[in-house]
Amino acid sequence: MHPMISPLALSALRGRAGRPPPTIRPVTAALFHLALTVGVSAAAPNERPPNIIFAMLDNVGQEWFGSYGSEEGCTPNIDRLVATGLRVEQCYTPPICGPSRVVLLTGRYPHHTGFRLHHDAGLYSGGGLDPRREILFPRLFRDAGIVTGITGKWQVNHLYDEPDVLTEHGFGEQLVWPGSIDTDKFTPEELKSYWAGVRNDSTEETLERTMRLESRYWDPVFLRNGRRETHPGKFGPDISQDFAFDFLRRHRDRPFLLYLPMVLTHGWAYTRPVVSTPLNRTEGRPELEMFKDMLRYADKQIGDLVAELERLGLRDNTILFVASDNGTDASFQADYTS
Repeated sequence: MHPMISPLALSALRGRAGRPPPTIRPVTAALFHLALTVGVSAAAPNERPPNIIFAMLDNVGQEWFGSYGSEEGCTPNIDRLVATGLRVEQCYTPPICGPSRVVLLTGRYPHHTGFRLHHDAGLYSGGGLDPRREILFPRLFRDAGIVTGITGKWQVNHLYDEPDVLTEHGFGEQLVWPGSIDTDKFTPEELKSYWAGVRNDSTEETLERTMRLESRYWDPVFLRNGRRETHPGKFGPDISQDFAFDFLRRHRDRPFLLYLPMVLTHGWAYTRPVVSTPLNRTEGRPELEMFKDMLRYADKQIGDLVAELERLGLRDNTILFVASDNGTDASFQADYTS
């Protein structure tokens, strides 16, 4: 395993949040420090701590961001944030999804947490991130009296086996894609065969069935505070965005932490690396073209998020982090100039 640079456009540090330092290295350490600072500030009657939003894109590397040298033109909203905020240049992560997320959430190296290899707990159960062992930064914010929320992708716990785990990790409000196999699409015999394959570590018995996972895109499945929802005809990222905006509106008068682990730009499933977006519903187009659409849609959502913060009068007192979890799939890696 080797570290790779994770694009982290630490953006929109304005107003009373103060002037940013020239570089930030241990990002999670900064978040833990903020949690402690917020706890102290919350006790002062005339001081409102800054709001924190951490948005994280999935499976896209620095070579796709204009602020890191890309000439593809897919991230104008994120690039605009960087131009008025801070670009982090020294931020490293394991080069695969689950371990990189655990590093962010815990601030600990993989050899300390045990998350050295990718294990998709949502699909295979077992081996999830244990709140009795690991303290995640959202828990510190919650314990400091800050309202906390999450919407998007989790993956590092099986949310049906551990229905209270997100609450135990510190998230007061939740709308997440579970990322498990969709039991509505299985016969009892197929389910039995699937779990036997998981126990036997049999790729042959599990691979095809893992393609029938709950959708994160069209006709998505979500867990809202532990209750399962389906949304026929809807686009998953839009459902998450609606939750985020509602969270902001309801909590605009008090400090909050909102964690946004987006499902974009990850593919639909292992054998389907791209998906159409509301920008263009046409299927069967070249995969690189569709990947660019996915990134453009993620960037659009970041732009809409900033616009909503401004509309609510929250922009000047909100620290917005924009990052990705690890890097781009090999088939979609792009050339870049820096």
